Amino acid sequence: MLFTGGVDGTLRTWDTRQLQVPVLTFPGHRKAVRRLRADPHSGTILGSCSYDFSVRLWDITQPTAPPMSDITHHSEFTFGLDFSLHCPGLLADCSWDQTIKVYTPSTPRPPPHHWTPAPAQASPTHGQHTPP
Repeated sequence: MLFTGGVDGTLRTWDTRQLQVPVLTFPGHRKAVRRLRADPHSGTILGSCSYDFSVRLWDITQPTAPPMSDITHHSEFTFGLDFSLHCPGLLADCSWDQTIKVYTPSTPRPPPHHWTPAPAQASPTHGQHTPP
């Protein structure tokens, strides 16, 4: 799947094997979509940010439903967002208001996985060789 966002504020999903017609179209935003990101911990959540100052989370299995979250905590254009690879549910975004926000948005369902840091492994002593 390929996800695109346009200057018309619309989000589209495409099947890369057949790019003539989008598979799904979402109403999106009131202004141009600046960035899209798929949640790496979910196969169904797509995040978008826009020049309408908002960040929205979408369930791509529900194309006619409103966004799962509509986050409007910036006072200027929102131009970047990304999901954490290490902490499911954690999202960061940035804006022309010169702020970066890192947060867990409230969504109707919890993230599917919980992250627990692995214990640190002791490294070999300097000068000793550890066989493979």
